[in-house]
Amino acid sequence: MFITESENLACLCQRVARDTPGIFDGVSFEMSQSLVAPAAIMSEYIHRDKKVFSKDKLDVLLVGAELFDAAFSGSYYQLIPKLLNRSDMQVNITMVCPTLVKLPFELNPNTWISRAKKAKIHECNLGAFCEENDIEGFDIAFIFHPGFEAHWSEWVFDQPSKSADDENGIMQLLDSVSTIVSCSYDQHEYEIDRAILMELGIGISSPYKSKFSVDIGKGETPVPVVWGNTIWKFNGSFNPELGLVDFEKISQLRTEYDGITEDQLISSLHSVKAKQKGRF
Repeated sequence: MFITESENLACLCQRVARDTPGIFDGVSFEMSQSLVAPAAIMSEYIHRDKKVFSKDKLDVLLVGAELFDAAFSGSYYQLIPKLLNRSDMQVNITMVCPTLVKLPFELNPNTWISRAKKAKIHECNLGAFCEENDIEGFDIAFIFHPGFEAHWSEWVFDQPSKSADDENGIMQLLDSVSTIVSCSYDQHEYEIDRAILMELGIGISSPYKSKFSVDIGKGETPVPVVWGNTIWKFNGSFNPELGLVDFEKISQLRTEYDGITEDQLISSLHSVKAKQKGRF
C-alpha cells in the first residue's frame, strides 16, 4: 500500500509517478507537493480512523480550502483509492472556501490532472453552506490550518460584531459530522489552537505528526510553517463547562507569532463568549 510504504511526501510522489505515468505532466515540483493534502487525509487512516475509509463511497468535506488542499480543483483527491489499493472505491470531494485561489496558468487538457474528477466547489463561508446543504451526509470533514489563534471569531461567527443569532457553520458542523480533522503547523501552534478552542468550549484530541508534511516556510520564518505537520481532531461539540485557560500562557505563545497582546486576546475572547451566553 503506497500510503503505508512511503517514508515521506517525496517518496510518495515518486511511487505515485511510477504507478501513474503522466500524473505530474505540466505540473511544477512545487505544485506536485499538493499531494500533501490527500496524504494528510490518509495520515488519519494510518493513525486513527480506518473504519471510515473502509466504505465503498467516501464523501469528504473540505472547509476553508485555499492552498494545497484546493489545488487543481481537488483532482489529486482522486488518488485516495490508489493510495489505499481500493480500485472499487468512489471518492466525492466538496470544498467550501470563501476565497478560492486561482491557478496563475492554464493546464494542458490532455494531462491526468485535467481529466481527473474535480471537487464540487462552493465559494461561500461555512455558515452559508450549512444553511443550504445537508451536511449530515458527509463521512468526514477536514479543516486544514484554520488558524484559530488569529481567526477564531470568523469561524465561530460570520463577523465578530454580529449578534449571537448569526451563528457560523462550525457549530452545525460539530453537531452534524462525527469525524472532523484539522491540523497545525507544529506542536507550538497546536498548543495555541487547543488553548483558545478550550476557552471557547471546544475540546480537541492529542495530535500526531504526519510524515507527509511540506515545509512551506523553508526554514526562513521565525517559527515553523510546515503544512500538514501536526494533525488532530475535534472531540464533540461546544461544551461551556470546559475549564478556563491561562490567558498569560496563551499570550506568551501567541506573541511569538504576530505580537497580539494579552489584553487584546482577553478582550476578543470575552467578546465572543458574551455572544455565546444563553446559547447552551
